[in-house]
Formats: sequence, structure tokens, C-alpha cells
Amino acid sequence: MIANPAALFALLDDNVSYDQSYGAGLSNHLPMALGALALLGADDGRLLEFHAHSSRKLRPATDDGYIVTRANWAHRLGERDAFAAYRRYYDSELRRALATDIVNNAVSMLAGGIGGAAFHALIELGYGLRLNHRGEIAAGLASLASCWMPLGELQKLDFDATIAERVAVLRLKVGTPRTWPSDGLISSRMEAVASQAGFGRHAALPDGLKLNDIAVFAAESYWHQPNFTLLHLVTGCNALGRVIAAGVPESAVLPGFWQAFCAATLTVPMADKLVTLPVPSRLPDWPTIRDRAIASDDDHVIKLVQVCDENYQETGKSLHQAIAAREIESRAG
Repeated sequence: MIANPAALFALLDDNVSYDQSYGAGLSNHLPMALGALALLGADDGRLLEFHAHSSRKLRPATDDGYIVTRANWAHRLGERDAFAAYRRYYDSELRRALATDIVNNAVSMLAGGIGGAAFHALIELGYGLRLNHRGEIAAGLASLASCWMPLGELQKLDFDATIAERVAVLRLKVGTPRTWPSDGLISSRMEAVASQAGFGRHAALPDGLKLNDIAVFAAESYWHQPNFTLLHLVTGCNALGRVIAAGVPESAVLPGFWQAFCAATLTVPMADKLVTLPVPSRLPDWPTIRDRAIASDDDHVIKLVQVCDENYQETGKSLHQAIAAREIESRAG
């Protein structure tokens, strides 16, 4: 945990003045990147510098004045314009009840659309929980509600199957749409995939599949094919792990997450010949990797390196160090 979070928390508190998205529907990554920078060891000066740089592109928060209550909380699910209303609601709930109870209840009810905003809602909640910042927990829950994206009926398979086998079946039996949505957003492409005949059946959760299995597959996939969508699957798996660590039962969230994972995976073109890349035996050390990531202004680099750092500390697998090292070489400033 961060030794002195005062400056970070002040900047996170300030995020209430910004909308959850900017431009043509892109997600506000500022609070997530600030959290990742702090966890990597950035000092207060760097946090302030990054905030000043990244906040320029954001737009002011809007609020239509709607009041979310326990009685009507589901009325505006999936409506991005309701973000401010949901944030107020969850912030109020978190002030009068245990965060674990609020998060458990909310996430369990929203699990069927947990891939909303291309997993960014889940990722923001994950950082809020990791940092124990009430405002960001509320914002993450509000994003899950306002970006809620159900992809069809959740089903479960009654037999074991590896992830690679299930993805192969998905590509063969479901495939991809003839045309993609024009907005270019990952979430729109996920919805287009999910509308394909047979998606719900073939994206059902295989019996016995665990988040750790999915996370390993995501990291290995990104290492061999560094696609931008696959990057979000790596950070999304990490975020779901934080949610589960906060007390949400894995059984409650994994079917919806797996369905969204399948949809996102199918949006990624399969390489004609997937090259198997060995993990280098010599890699930059973690202090060097962290320093390079802290110096970057690319929020995706910062978040991915921080997640790889965390994954490496938990597993000791050099794959995570290799991904982080490649990221700072290919995209960091």
C-alpha cells in the first residue's frame, strides 16, 4: 500500500469534476493511471504533473439531476448520462454501510454486464478497491451501472474444456460480423460479436474454469500477439481479482466476465501464423521498468506495467516482467 496517499487521494477526489468519458466515447483513465503511478512508486510531484497533462483532454462532469434510490436503481442501467446520478447514489451508500457489503451486492447484481466500457468500469472499481478510496469505489460502481452491457443470457457448460479449445470453437462456430460498428470502440465491437447466432451457447462458462486460468491465457495471448484489446483483458483480469479479493464470490461474477472475455477475444483478428515468442532470459530489472513507466504519459503503459508488476510479485513468472519490459520499449516515452 502507498505510504503517504494524501496527494493521490486529493487528486482522486478532484476526479468528480470530470466526466467518465471524453472524445468519441473514450473512457476517462485519469484516476486509474494515477493509482497505478502511485503503486509503482511515483512521487507527489509526478502525480501532479501527470494530472495536469492528462486532465486537459477531459470534459467537465455533467449531471441531469436524476436521483437514484434503492427502489429505482435499475431504471437507468446502461445509460451513460446517468453516471453522475449513480455515483451520488453509491457514494451515499458507501457512507452508511460497509464497503464490502455494498460492493458485493452491487457487483453481483451487475455481473451480467460487467464488460461494459471495454472493462474500464471494472478496472476503475478494481483500483478504487486496491487503494481503498471511497470516491473511486463509488465511481467504479457507477461506471458498471451506467455502462452496463449485457451480452445475452448467461449459460454454463457441464463439461470441462480448456480456454484455447473454447476460443477455437467460438471462432469456428460463431465467427465475427461481416461489418464492424463505425465508432471503432471495443465495447461496440463486443456487442456486435455477441449478436452473432450461437454466441451465448458457445460463450458459456466451462465447468471448473477459474479466473486464474483466464488471466494466464490473457497474459500469454498478449505476449504472443500484442493487440490493444488483449491488453484490456490482461488488466481486466487483474481488476476482477481485486473485486473477488474484496469479497465478491467468484461464482457470481465469472460467468458474465467470461462471456465478455469471449466477445472481446473474438474482436481480435487471429494472426495468419501466430509466432511463439520465447521469454528472454535477460530482462531489465523491475526498478528500471517502474522508473520508465512512471516517466510515461501513456496511461495504458502505466496501468499495464503496474498490473504486470503486481502479477509478478504474486506468481514470480518472468512472462509478466517480459510483457512490462516490452511495453516500456515499444510505447513508453
